[in-house]
Amino acid sequence: MTAGDDKRLRAGSDRITAAYLEEFGGQPVRPVPETEAARTMYGGRYLSRPVFLGAAEQQHLESDLGLLRECLTTLPDRLFDGDTAAFARAIGFDDFQVRCALRSRSARHQALTRMGRADLFRDAGGFRLLEWNLGSSTGGTENADMCRAVREQPGMRGFLASQRLAFADTRRELVRTLREETGFPEGTAPVVALVEWPDSYPFMERYLRRFAADWARFGLTTVTGHLGELTRSGGRLRLGDRPVDVVYRFFMIEDVVRPGAQALLEPLLQAAEHDEVQVFTPLDAELFGSKGALALLSTPQGQDGLTPAQREACGRLLPWTRLVRPGPALLPDGRVGDLFEYAAEHRRGLVLKPTSLHGGKGVALGWLPDVTSEVWGDRLAEAAGGPWVVQQAVQPVPEWFPDPEGGPALPWAVAWGVYSMAAGHAGILVRALPASGPLPVVSLANGAHFGCGFHASAPEPPPPSGSVTA
Repeated sequence: MTAGDDKRLRAGSDRITAAYLEEFGGQPVRPVPETEAARTMYGGRYLSRPVFLGAAEQQHLESDLGLLRECLTTLPDRLFDGDTAAFARAIGFDDFQVRCALRSRSARHQALTRMGRADLFRDAGGFRLLEWNLGSSTGGTENADMCRAVREQPGMRGFLASQRLAFADTRRELVRTLREETGFPEGTAPVVALVEWPDSYPFMERYLRRFAADWARFGLTTVTGHLGELTRSGGRLRLGDRPVDVVYRFFMIEDVVRPGAQALLEPLLQAAEHDEVQVFTPLDAELFGSKGALALLSTPQGQDGLTPAQREACGRLLPWTRLVRPGPALLPDGRVGDLFEYAAEHRRGLVLKPTSLHGGKGVALGWLPDVTSEVWGDRLAEAAGGPWVVQQAVQPVPEWFPDPEGGPALPWAVAWGVYSMAAGHAGILVRALPASGPLPVVSLANGAHFGCGFHASAPEPPPPSGSVTA
């Protein structure tokens, strides 16, 4: 794909955004009133407008993500003779994590989940994948609530209709995916337990209860609790005294290395192995959704056996990423050289990330003032041979948002979260920081604001006669 192709893909999105800014000017449009779930998660930190994807760009991104998913899921077969455990160890997981991941799959349902959220920056050449959160621990599914609230703001219904804009109900698509992947079709009423790690449950309890209440509209009986409350008896897994059919997993694979994890996990893993409960989603999702898997796919060896279309999708979406291992590596400029020497010399254009932690934990951004050459060198040395990757930085093109104080529009750096489920595209959640000064990790902890997204549900209308597109 050429730069001209990228411009043509983005033209529809840019046209919608320009039309929005022309119609609404500097008027902020936020997702209020908030639902309880959104208030719990975001506390009113909202962007001053939604974001938009034109039909061509959205469809192209969905296609590329589908191709990339195929590339990830075939890594064990293409490179490790079908040995998923060997694949997982090669990208930085320890033996206990690997055993837990494989045991959490039931005999009836071995396929990798379709649930995920791709986190992307959009640079001058299009969307670039920073990480791919696969599985049920992916957050932010309140985005459809935000879209509904935005839709009810003055003038928005008319604008959305005029631009043929729609939004996906992420929670509805999530329930559809859960039913499909756990074997409980529409019309059945499984008991679903929303389960967190014991240490995290007090912080998450309020959110989980709101989550459970929302699922009542989908005909699901939903209860909440933590791993320490799960027991096996009478051929069933129970939360307290309540038999459950599905465990919706909120805890992450990074949790299973905590002290006491084996005893906590054993009732659930035994029940899954004996087909007494379905885990949604099994922990194997986090093997394929790890940054280590993306690093492997970024290498020439990781692309052995791919089709031309799959290789092209990898080229468009994947920034240069490598596991932090001593020795020679193919560098971004096409040369083969020492990875550590390159990383030391080019720190201002690189990011150091743990392969499986979430929320920006442990990330070192080489361009920040406090990440000196000495600090960067120490971090690289600590990461050597461990579960870490080094990645080429992606420079997002700023998006313009109304100034809540009434001034000129302001540039923000936007991280796009694009959901996919069993039926395909499943919604958009964005988080953003002001595009002024060195950009830190775009996260809630760093003060990020959140917003929702709409996509064009039909091809964009042709431009007016005599106009010129970008």
